[in-house]
Amino acid sequence: MKIYVCTIFDEQVYTIEPPLEANFVMPPADVTVACTAFPAADYLPPLNFTNGQTGVCEVIGTIIPLKQ
Repeated sequence: MKIYVCTIFDEQVYTIEPPLEANFVMPPADVTVACTAFPAADYLPPLNFTNGQTGVCEVIGTIIPLKQ
């Protein structure tokens, strides 16, 4: 009696697209000041950003400007 073993392999590829790029939400207007007149860091407003999505694809955050 002969026993035949048959093994079948199958492959499936999942391609995950990256989430949408985030954009600043209502960014303030550009301001030009002399280096010596640069405002204190607590004066500068935070910059919020989002990609407008929810769940695992959501990109959201806040950037706090710092004077260095």
